[in-house]
Amino acid sequence: MNVASNRSLTVGKTPSPTFAQRSGAAKVAQGWGETVTALPGAAVDKLHRTAHALTHPVATARRHWEELRAAPGRKLMPLAVMAGGAALGVVSPGLMRLVGVGLAASMVVFPTVRFARAGSEEELDAVADGTARQLVDTAASYATSWAAGRIIRHGIARLRARQGAAPAEPQARGQASEAQARAARAELRVEGDTPAAMRQARAAIDPDAVNFDAIRADRDMWHRFVTEVRGKVREHYFTRASQAQPGLSRDTFEAFLKTPDARPLRLQMVQDVRGIVHANYLGAHGVQVHEAMPIADMVGTRRYLQTLRSNYDLADAVRGINAGLAQGLTGAAPLTLEAERLLYAERGVTRPFFSRLEAAKLQAEDLKALRGFTDHFATGQSGRYLKVAAQAAAGPDVDGLRLAVTRRLLTDAGIVLPKGELDPRLLVSLLRDMTSEDPRNLKLLVRTVNEALRRGQPGYYELDAMVNRRILGELGVPARVLEGLEVPDAALKAARPAYPEALARAEQVRLLRDRLRVLPDAQRAEAVAGLAAEKATLLDFDAHLTRLLDGQLGRLSGGPPALVGELTRGMTVQQKANFVADLARLPEGVRQAAFSGLGGATAEQHRAVVGRLAAAIEQRFDVAVHREAGQYPAPEAWARGRDPMVKDWTAQGVSQLYNALHRMEANGKLPQGLAGTTYVNMGAPSAPGGPAAEALARQTGKPLMYYKPGSSAYQGGTMGYRTAMAGNKDLIVLFDDAMRMPNADEAVGVSMAEGTLVHESGHAVQIGGRPGMSPQAAAAHEQRLVREWSALSGWREKDGTLADGYAMVAGAPRRYYKDPSVQVAERARVVSDYGATDPVEDFAEFVRTFYNDPASAMRVSPEKFLYVNQLMGDRYAPGEVNALASALRLGAEGLQGALAALRARLAEARVA
Repeated sequence: MNVASNRSLTVGKTPSPTFAQRSGAAKVAQGWGETVTALPGAAVDKLHRTAHALTHPVATARRHWEELRAAPGRKLMPLAVMAGGAALGVVSPGLMRLVGVGLAASMVVFPTVRFARAGSEEELDAVADGTARQLVDTAASYATSWAAGRIIRHGIARLRARQGAAPAEPQARGQASEAQARAARAELRVEGDTPAAMRQARAAIDPDAVNFDAIRADRDMWHRFVTEVRGKVREHYFTRASQAQPGLSRDTFEAFLKTPDARPLRLQMVQDVRGIVHANYLGAHGVQVHEAMPIADMVGTRRYLQTLRSNYDLADAVRGINAGLAQGLTGAAPLTLEAERLLYAERGVTRPFFSRLEAAKLQAEDLKALRGFTDHFATGQSGRYLKVAAQAAAGPDVDGLRLAVTRRLLTDAGIVLPKGELDPRLLVSLLRDMTSEDPRNLKLLVRTVNEALRRGQPGYYELDAMVNRRILGELGVPARVLEGLEVPDAALKAARPAYPEALARAEQVRLLRDRLRVLPDAQRAEAVAGLAAEKATLLDFDAHLTRLLDGQLGRLSGGPPALVGELTRGMTVQQKANFVADLARLPEGVRQAAFSGLGGATAEQHRAVVGRLAAAIEQRFDVAVHREAGQYPAPEAWARGRDPMVKDWTAQGVSQLYNALHRMEANGKLPQGLAGTTYVNMGAPSAPGGPAAEALARQTGKPLMYYKPGSSAYQGGTMGYRTAMAGNKDLIVLFDDAMRMPNADEAVGVSMAEGTLVHESGHAVQIGGRPGMSPQAAAAHEQRLVREWSALSGWREKDGTLADGYAMVAGAPRRYYKDPSVQVAERARVVSDYGATDPVEDFAEFVRTFYNDPASAMRVSPEKFLYVNQLMGDRYAPGEVNALASALRLGAEGLQGALAALRARLAEARVA
């Protein structure tokens, strides 16, 4: 029991004459001193009582019930006061604060009077003890009421924010009506001097003609715009106020805005700013916003548009929303549903199919999620699988529809699914894995999965490890070596405690497969033998491989360990394996010329190797190897030519470039159109808009859009790109990322970066025309080649015509790229998932496979193989083509049939 409680047992009422002779001030000082001393004990007692009530709820409830029956008024009064305080905090926080001040004053005044009137030490002690208790109880009650009021107000504000409206005062407090707010927004939109991108909201614009990246990604511009709108709104209200009150000064008006009486006006100004900003955002994207559109509808529509990742989808969604507005639809939900209806139609989903999805009561967000799923996993054939979902839409929710699409995609890929339920995570994981494999691995994966499913439903991780062991076996890794690498589950758990054992094992087997798959046959056999001899395990094979790969690099380069250390500075194990493949694939004479007779420091030797290989490339292939770090080779493109991403090449990079161009040679020449191409090495920035971008912006005086999130100029996640310079010359960029990646979707023994360079060089052959062509001739040349290729895969634009890479926008031809409405009919003729994103990517991916794995290319499509071989200057002689056809059991008759089919399809393209 605390001190305060002990005092409460000794309260006396007998006056003391000696005590009564003390002055009132002395008794007040003593009383408050004892009160302050007793406060900690009273607080502890309050905590004890509260804790007891929480830990003994039944006994506490029974005691309160008995007290309530005995004295209802005394028991209900504190609860009523607390509830009233909370309600007051919701209705008027200012009045709540005023009551708190009054309560605090009373808690000071009344005890002071009682201290001054006390007649004995006991009475003074009793008053001090009661005051301490009352102070603690009252403070707790007030704090509870205040917190409850704040929580309730916060909840109301969040609810109204979700409905599109800020917390507002009642109309009786003088707040303007929604109609008045719309009128104010309309007036301000006419007066406001908004940025150029925002002013497009004034006119009926074609969404396809808008630079969506600039509107959506430039946060600085939006910050400036919101600041400008706030200033315009304040100026608008000040002008109206000064007209109503002549002589009103700006300072007086600003001071008024800070007062409680101005709260309705401040809230209305916030609403005006929100309305203007949302209306301009929508208008800048082409939405025909009308003045009566509530803010809640604008907010919901804006949020929907912001989630669309494709500019083509964005443009189509805007057209759908405008069509809904023209029909008189109101509300964000009906408008976004109309947008989805158009997006589905763009993919070939006709109204009867869409009506089935509507009948399943799918909302716009559900339809968007389903469309996103098919766009990702059925790229180029999204419409076909959305129809599959529509046919299954009688009962399942959106998750069930996605599962139906997954099962059909797996079945179409050759997976034989057993009857009955399978774990949806297993199915989606299989689908994901199939998108990242080359044609040969994919065939092996399908066969392995079908065998496992026939034996029963396996776990995904066990199945993944099984597939990768099969791939390792195909690469020549003996089963006894794989068995020797195995470790018990306990060892895996100890090494990676956060992972299930099956997951840890599957990941380690996958890493081993990635390391060994990129190595050429001789180097792979040596590495496998070394792992077996050194008794490596799944937990430590990387350490063994690091030593083995360093030895191989030393022998290939002929250099000492110090040079190998310089060449591989900062490399991961995977990148070292890639580098071994790159050096091993260099012609021996070229490699010896690059590494022989080196002298000086290791860094100088590295630069010498790069210089020798770059000179050999430029001399042999008639291309340019750009080596000026920080300087973009096409100053007319952007930033006056300055770019911190541009790097000098490394020995690994120029080795990959030599291999790629050497692979593409036919009769000592590169394909027509590649001569004069400039090849650039670039490193990806650590973070968009980071220090390098800021420094470059200071140099050039303007921000670089390709550093900003959502911009398309820097293709984040890609390994390289091709673009055009002046005079129709090509520029091809290889990103550092490509040098670090495994080669899962590449041919065995060929690094990802080499395949990327072949891919991008394929773009240069098909698109952009030829040096010296006029822009019109270059565009016509490109359209013809894209249309011919589209005929071979069945790429069609939304009107059913063969895709040619161009669309009429605002009366002028404009190139499109990865437009989801352009769909492919014969997905089996496309060599990779990435190739299914666009006709030109289909071509570049086939070119990559054509050079690095010709057998797989011919197996996928003999017609495409013959077309590319002719376009690339007969890279494979007639005898080589016949030998490939014979090995694939196609034969001379099959080749003749493929040639006849090719001629028929090209004739269709030329007629189109």
